[in-house]
Amino acid sequence: MFHRVPCREDDTDTLFLWWDGSLDEPTSDYKMTAHFFGKADSPCIAAWAVQQTAADNEAAFGEEICENCQEQFLCR
Repeated sequence: MFHRVPCREDDTDTLFLWWDGSLDEPTSDYKMTAHFFGKADSPCIAAWAVQQTAADNEAAFGEEICENCQEQFLCR
């Protein structure tokens, strides 16, 4: 689920760095374009994505489904 939630473009440069050898070597820069499991905020972001998807598509899903997503996927 986390890999289906894209990162904002301006956040992709600050997500992480990678060292291919020792810390004396220069870093390799990578961009994550989607959230991944293991970040502290990943569960909250995933819950928000479900809520936002339901809200954005309420006409297709129906009001009951949208309300259920808001109640069941709490982001605290």
